[in-house]
Amino acid sequence: MRDDNEQSPPLEPNSSREEALKANAIAALAQETRQPPAVVREIFDEEYAHLRTTARIADYVVLFATRRARDVLAKRSPLRPKRK
Repeated sequence: MRDDNEQSPPLEPNSSREEALKANAIAALAQETRQPPAVVREIFDEEYAHLRTTARIADYVVLFATRRARDVLAKRSPLRPKRK
């Protein structure tokens, strides 16, 4: 069990953990926005690449890329998903 003061190790670019997080984010966005996974992946990858080049701390890049991709998809979609 992890101590509350312990931090997760930083994500390494293209690590299996990072790839799994990205795949999960893309699948969730595709389901949420009712967009084809290929479209979601394209948008997510663009946002992720942009954020990854400027990020000082990489742990939250997937989260921020997901948010930005969701915003782009919402603007494109005639059926805008409800935000919680």
